Amino acid sequence: MSELLYIAISGGVFLIMAHWHMTTQSVSLSPDGRYYLELAKFNRVPLPYCLRPFVGLWCGASLLRWQLVTLASVVAIGMLLYYYLRINGMTVQESLCGVCLASMLSGVIRTNVMFPVLTDAPAMCLMLLAIIFFQTGGELLAWIALSLGSFTNEKTPVYVAIISGNPLALIALAIPAGLVFTRAQTPRDVYYLHSPFKAAIEKHKKNFSKPMQKFYDTYLAGYGVTLLSLLTVDWKLAAGLAVGHVAALRSMDYARAVQWCFPLLILHTLMALPVYMFAPLVLIHFLLTLRGAKC
Repeated sequence: MSELLYIAISGGVFLIMAHWHMTTQSVSLSPDGRYYLELAKFNRVPLPYCLRPFVGLWCGASLLRWQLVTLASVVAIGMLLYYYLRINGMTVQESLCGVCLASMLSGVIRTNVMFPVLTDAPAMCLMLLAIIFFQTGGELLAWIALSLGSFTNEKTPVYVAIISGNPLALIALAIPAGLVFTRAQTPRDVYYLHSPFKAAIEKHKKNFSKPMQKFYDTYLAGYGVTLLSLLTVDWKLAAGLAVGHVAALRSMDYARAVQWCFPLLILHTLMALPVYMFAPLVLIHFLLTLRGAKC
């Protein structure tokens, strides 16, 4: 019973942080969101949006439904993250600390609740579910969650393969690969879609004009104390961050692209720190990530 209580507390932490962002930030429809709404109406949309139809099938063009699904996914991420940390050897105290750290990462909660018509939160939720089932022996349930995640966002099988250490998860990439044929022609007047790598690189290059400001905006405000995870040596963490940075080369939102490997970031941050440092570091992490990554 106590474990269920801690899982509920973890979901509550994520709900509180989501509510805080929703009341202190403006909630709006992102440019990506417009394509998801078109897809939900069964209209053809360009890559990569045509690869992500699952949430739209449930929510349709209702902004309220999208917002509720995103919020429910965010709460579920907190609950699943706690369980993921527990099955990977973390104590209750360490796991709750990890949940607090993750709740302040801008790519996990802040961006998703500010722009609720996105697929990242539901896909991250299904990613964690698949990873947990793979690690606990529920192979059939893992493949179901992975298939739904692949139908939600094409990045899901890549991160499931890395974080769970199961390369067979990449088989699920066949689902988004099949959806490629449903794409519409990329509009030439939308620069970040027609030349995504060039547009993203130009944006990141512009930010690098002030290196120290860029370091704070991208890394300190984006990662906070989870940068300490780099003190551990782990191929999964290195691979997850590498894939995220490659994805950021075509993304206009750095934090959302890179922080998909947040379960590993949190796990290795906890492994790198003694227990007595958790409380002050959570406070430092909150202060560093207060405004979120601006990149």
